[in-house]
Amino acid sequence: IEGMNELGKVQVILRKDEAGIHRLVGIYSLNGKKRNGDMYQEGDVLVNGNIYGDTIIYGIETYFVPEKTGGDIQQRARFAYVRVSKTGDALLEKVSEQ
Repeated sequence: IEGMNELGKVQVILRKDEAGIHRLVGIYSLNGKKRNGDMYQEGDVLVNGNIYGDTIIYGIETYFVPEKTGGDIQQRARFAYVRVSKTGDALLEKVSEQ
């Protein structure tokens, strides 16, 4: 998120685009205080993370792959398939080129 210089717990808003891919549209709350609550729309997904300046860590940044296949998957991966709990915690299920 450009222009951010924050630290702490964050909830972000993901919205499905016309291709069916959920993309970041903004910060919903920071350290428990709503930021852009009016930005949230029905069908959006809230995801928890930790913000460090302009970087958000969701806890899904690492993915274990079979030995000697990691470089190949890393180069081709374009999408992350993530399951999000009702409370906003994310779990990475797989990465894929499509």
